[in-house]
Amino acid sequence: DNGQDFNGEQYSQQNAIVGKNSYSFNLEDLSGITRLRLDPINQPAKVKLLSAYAKLDNDENYSLELVWHNANLYESEVFDFKHDDPQVVFNIPEDIQARLVSVEFVVDITPYNKWEILALLSQVRNKLHAKDLNHSNCHVLLADITEQLAQKTKELDDVYNSKSWKLTAPLRKILKLLK
Repeated sequence: DNGQDFNGEQYSQQNAIVGKNSYSFNLEDLSGITRLRLDPINQPAKVKLLSAYAKLDNDENYSLELVWHNANLYESEVFDFKHDDPQVVFNIPEDIQARLVSVEFVVDITPYNKWEILALLSQVRNKLHAKDLNHSNCHVLLADITEQLAQKTKELDDVYNSKSWKLTAPLRKILKLLK
């Protein structure tokens, strides 16, 4: 943000990659930045912010100040976003604005994804079958996994049945058409 709210003119984008948790953005060609917005993923997810800092022109690291987020729940450094437009905003103090070189965000992202959970369940079931575990162990493990699946399915259903998910449906459709 350069004082005229966030817009599409001054932005930098990197897609989230499974296993990657560090994202750096070069800001040398941008001026007048007063706030930075991080959109860590475009789907419901739990996001743990491990660090957020700016690198200044003298190689000094400056910790960014969190000023706003749209998480449904924020607890123990974990943002729980039950919608598909997670945002976290940081303030850039006036005395360092002209000295910004880059920013780095280190995050741990756990998306809510029903299909990933089902795939993991299938893998576990296949491993259990392949190892030919005895009958009682299989039932105990399967019961635990089934319970975990039911819990994750309920969480995901809560997201899809939430007012915010329903209200943002038209926006998601428009964005899908634009891609």
